[in-house]
Amino acid sequence: MARIGMVVTNACAPDPRVERHARWIGEQGHDVAIFALDRSQTNQDIEERKFFTIQRLKIGAWSKSGFGIMRAKKKFLKKVKNLVKGYDLVIYNDSDSAFEFPGKKILDLHDLAHTWPLMRGRNPLTLFASRIMKK
Repeated sequence: MARIGMVVTNACAPDPRVERHARWIGEQGHDVAIFALDRSQTNQDIEERKFFTIQRLKIGAWSKSGFGIMRAKKKFLKKVKNLVKGYDLVIYNDSDSAFEFPGKKILDLHDLAHTWPLMRGRNPLTLFASRIMKK
């Protein structure tokens, strides 16, 4: 079966939606690894679950300024890019987690799902739908 890497820019401690997705893919027989950015640097580095593995990357301390966060994410994505060599598929689970990958990739924009109704305009029905989806 396929080797699948999932990338998130949080510590995945927990991230129920991403973990549920990884478990479902793993149950189908695929080898699944979640690569997570451990900002607090307090979580377990590697966590083995029944159908997937979570690998939390620590990149050292960084400033909380916009540029500091950008540099930290760039370092994280560079590390992940090296780790996913040889994977068959990479699933980017955050809009800011995408990087160049020569193989197949999926951009999962679940973090923007609550904004989709807003793209149709500002009428009361779409605003109501957006609020419901956000919960």
